[in-house]
Amino acid sequence: MDKEAEVKRCLTMLGYNPSEADDALIAWELRRAEQYIMDFCNVQEVPEGLLEVLVDMAAAQILITRKATGALEGYDFAAAVKSIQEGDTTVSYAVGEGSQTPEQRFDALVSHMAAPPLQSLLRYRRLRW
Repeated sequence: MDKEAEVKRCLTMLGYNPSEADDALIAWELRRAEQYIMDFCNVQEVPEGLLEVLVDMAAAQILITRKATGALEGYDFAAAVKSIQEGDTTVSYAVGEGSQTPEQRFDALVSHMAAPPLQSLLRYRRLRW
């Protein structure tokens, strides 16, 4: 499995179109995610059963980095307008009004991808003597 191609495919499915400028970041985040998994599981290479977790973790970190640097394009995080008043101009946004904003939903998804369920990692963990 070509891990870099899988990360690009995952990013594309999430609405981010990676370019050649993202190749270095993809390679970096893949190495970081691989090292995290290998350290946690105490193994020399990422088990095949965790390759999807690896791809998710790398893709999530790329999205987090791009959002933090303001380079995340194609996403509209604008909150819905709740009310507008014309005299002395007042605009209220529907933030926390029963549903999450698009940005909150995005952050929740990316956070879930970046920190996989512990059970999926524990299955492959080796004891250190």
